[in-house]
Amino acid sequence: MLFNIFLGIFLMAIGLTMLKFWRNIYNFTGAIDFVERWVTAGTPAFIRILGVVLVIFGLGMVFGVWSWLTQPIADSVRVLTGSELQK
Repeated sequence: MLFNIFLGIFLMAIGLTMLKFWRNIYNFTGAIDFVERWVTAGTPAFIRILGVVLVIFGLGMVFGVWSWLTQPIADSVRVLTGSELQK
C-alpha cells in the first residue's frame, strides 16, 4: 500500500517535470520519427500528453482508483527491486 503511494508520487513528479520542461526534452530528443508519423500534433504535443498521462496514472495509484491495474505493476517493481524478499 505504502509502496503504491510512493510509486504514484514518483510518477506524478516525472509527469510534472515533463510538463514543465517539455521544450528542453524536445531540444534533447529532437523530432521522434514514429511520433511524427502517427501523432498529428507532433513530438512536442506527444511529450506533453505523455506527461499528463503520467500525472493521471500517478494520481490513480496514490488514491487507489486503479488498483486492479496498478497492483500488478507495483508488485513487479517490488520484486525487481528486491523488497519482496525482505518479507
